[in-house]
Amino acid sequence: MWRDAGTRGMPTRSTSVAVIITAATCCIAYAQTPSTHACALLPASEVKKLVGLPDPLNLYEKMSPEEEPIGKGSSCSYPSVHVQIDPFEWTTIDSLRTKNTAQFEAVPGVGEAAFLRANKMRSVEFAELYARVGTHVLTIQLDVPDGSSTAAVKPAVVALAKAYAAQLR
Repeated sequence: MWRDAGTRGMPTRSTSVAVIITAATCCIAYAQTPSTHACALLPASEVKKLVGLPDPLNLYEKMSPEEEPIGKGSSCSYPSVHVQIDPFEWTTIDSLRTKNTAQFEAVPGVGEAAFLRANKMRSVEFAELYARVGTHVLTIQLDVPDGSSTAAVKPAVVALAKAYAAQLR
């Protein structure tokens, strides 16, 4: 029963509404909190080692990885790598792959399914690997150095994907 503000011991309608709004906000915030934090899976030093690219400015030591929520998961940005855990459903990737099969190369040994492609935007190239690991979707974008190619950095991106997949199991 709702009461007037003057009655002692009983909540007012505005107090009850405020409690309901606060509870709903907490539930929504909890539901959007990723269950897997991408930056927590591998330390930057391990990522740097697996990538094996030159780091003449010591950016891995100077810049902390940056994590952001994305989709049902999170992303982690390193100086030359961007990792996402559960950014979207696997069907999204599979749909893209089936429309452009020539762009995607199957990569065995990384989760239940994995594909690599060269993503070229103007003069910049990224090696992109997409993998389904158990209930998770893993994506990795690795900067391809000038004068190199996705094929040349494939061993590094696959090694990094295998390390992440091991952590996701």
